[in-house]
Amino acid sequence: MEIDALVGSWTADNTNLEFKADGTYIRVSSFDMGITTTYANLSIDEEGTYNVAAGTVTFTPTSGHYRRNGVDEGFELEVRQASFRIEGGEGLSKPKLVLDTVEYAKD
Repeated sequence: MEIDALVGSWTADNTNLEFKADGTYIRVSSFDMGITTTYANLSIDEEGTYNVAAGTVTFTPTSGHYRRNGVDEGFELEVRQASFRIEGGEGLSKPKLVLDTVEYAKD
């Protein structure tokens, strides 16, 4: 079943995404952005539910925060969809989750 393959913790460059067996998820991202004369740290966290159908995962956030340099700037609870596939996981290879074009490694 597709949903079972997603369950667990996945990490990309600056993002950790955890899918739970009860259909909920947590996503946490943090970025340090240095642009010549300015610097910003952006952090995003969200929690919600997810649904899987025909190679697509639908994220429905129920809460979240968008912070720039520690100041909460609000968060849009926008439903998003992404195509996904799981690669590897057989034999010696570690599973990889590809959401649209972003690759996540299984923790």
